[in-house]
This record gives sequence, C-alpha cells and structure tokens, in this order.
Amino acid sequence: MSGRLIILPKKSWNVWDPKNIERVRRDEAAAAEREAQEEEKERQDAAVERVKEMKRRATGENDEALVVAAPAPEPTPVRLFAREERAAAAALGGKTEEEFEREQRREERERKRL
Repeated sequence: MSGRLIILPKKSWNVWDPKNIERVRRDEAAAAEREAQEEEKERQDAAVERVKEMKRRATGENDEALVVAAPAPEPTPVRLFAREERAAAAALGGKTEEEFEREQRREERERKRL
C-alpha cells in the first residue's frame, strides 16, 4: 500500500465519473439549445421591428407623430406621517402647527396689551 487515501471514486463530485461526465455534457447541450432559442427570438424580434420601421417610412409618418408625450405628473412629497399629521391638526382645531403657533403668539400679544 502506498499509504494514501484513494477516496475520489467514492465522491459524488468526481470529475472523472462517467455519470458526471454525461451529466455535464447533457447540461451543456441544454444550455446551448436555450441560448440558440434566445438568439432566434431576438433575431425574429429585430426583423419585426425592421418591418414596422419600413412600413412607417413607406406611409410617410414622422417620428413626432408616433411619440405622444404626456405631461409628466407633478411630483408630490411622500408623507410618511400623514395619519399623525391629521390627528395633530384635529387636536389643534383643524389648523396646522404653524398656524396654531401664530395664533398663540397673537393672542399672547393681545393679552400683554390689555
């Protein structure tokens, strides 16, 4: 005996195992088939787009007529605490915090005048 362990034939990941070699060949063939199908689909899609472009040019349509630009919606702020803000406004008599503080300061000035 050579004193070394010969355990490779027992491992499922043995690269020289005929079953694993066949599985790799099968997986590579399936991947090549999928890639060929994707390329064929891309080629057909490109052909359809070329036909559409030729038809568009033949009818004399221009690019601006095809693209209808809708006005972009005005961005609105994200209100994370909308529910809490409504509850606070209800507690303040339906006013915003700033309005409430302004009113409080105005009332305070009036009390000082009297």
